[in-house]
Amino acid sequence: MKPDVRFRSCTHTNRHMVPQRAAIAVVFVVAALFGAVTFAGDSYQAAYRRYQELVGQGDWQAASEYSHQAYELAREQLGEANLTTARLAHNFALNLAMLNQTSGAKQIFKQALRSYEQVFSDDSVELIPVLLDYANTQMKVLNLTLPQSREESRDLIQRALRISEDGYGRTSAEHAHTLTQAGFVYANYRNKQGLSPLKASQKLYDKLDMPQEQANATYAIGMLQRKLGNTGQAVKALEKALEIIEEGSINDLSLELSTRLELARALFERDKVEEAKDQRDKAVTVAAALGDAGPELLGGVSAKRPRKSAWVNKFEWVMVEYVVDASGNVVFPQLINSSGPKVFEEAAMQAVTQFIFLPKVVDGKPVLSRGHEKKFLFYR
Repeated sequence: MKPDVRFRSCTHTNRHMVPQRAAIAVVFVVAALFGAVTFAGDSYQAAYRRYQELVGQGDWQAASEYSHQAYELAREQLGEANLTTARLAHNFALNLAMLNQTSGAKQIFKQALRSYEQVFSDDSVELIPVLLDYANTQMKVLNLTLPQSREESRDLIQRALRISEDGYGRTSAEHAHTLTQAGFVYANYRNKQGLSPLKASQKLYDKLDMPQEQANATYAIGMLQRKLGNTGQAVKALEKALEIIEEGSINDLSLELSTRLELARALFERDKVEEAKDQRDKAVTVAAALGDAGPELLGGVSAKRPRKSAWVNKFEWVMVEYVVDASGNVVFPQLINSSGPKVFEEAAMQAVTQFIFLPKVVDGKPVLSRGHEKKFLFYR
């Protein structure tokens, strides 16, 4: 049985989602649970259907309770060594991760992985999605602050890559996809180890003549390079991704939008403000074709630190409210409150006017958006 794609987890979504941030961040999960599978009873089936209804309503917190219930009932009635139980465990773990209940998600991922190993084997390609999602959550749990966290996450990813290479073949499109997803897991946490699998998948997609996938991997390289502070390399990679999109006549607007926005950020960080605004304007056109997007901050400057004699407190702060117009520029900044010294207020007001945004797009039209706030902090 080939599973349907019904859920989103924390790995594959970063593929080229329109930033709203997201960073949550989520992968397509394997879960053809109903319709294609015959169940011994309908209790967990009913719980799962209620889960689907709540997901459709956007109530992830309530949905998670039914995801948990469906998993526990399946484990009780079918046992752990069952494919349905394994998928429901994976789904529940992903829900916990989306709700930032990462410690709990980590424990359920362990159970899901154990079930998959019992159903298939220790080296089955069916383990790859849960291994990568588990690695993604493991990184999130400890934020890679401990060597143990880095090692555990790396081991999970390397295991997924070994299984992929052995099961699919080193030169297959499926292995290239696994390399890309592994790279995205690293990229989520600004880990330079993601560059190696991403570059490998980029080259493999090129050989396989798969321009859309090649553009996606190239975008990911640019995104990671920017996160690592290598803005020059980021610009080169992102411009290459756009070139692939244009030459390959790739009609993937969300990928193009994400690439142009990431390029605008990298250009802004290199002080190429006009070029950044040009990419922003092109991104607005793409966003309009998608229908709805934004607002999304693309670049800003730090407020200038006033001279030492201006300080009254150990740290000063200023809260500013502003409007983003239909072009993505800041207008009508207003001071809300501050810790006192006027010179800090002036520095904050000057900085906020230099922010650039992807404007809010509604029904294909850029519109003005109100109610944005920014708190500037100044430390001695």
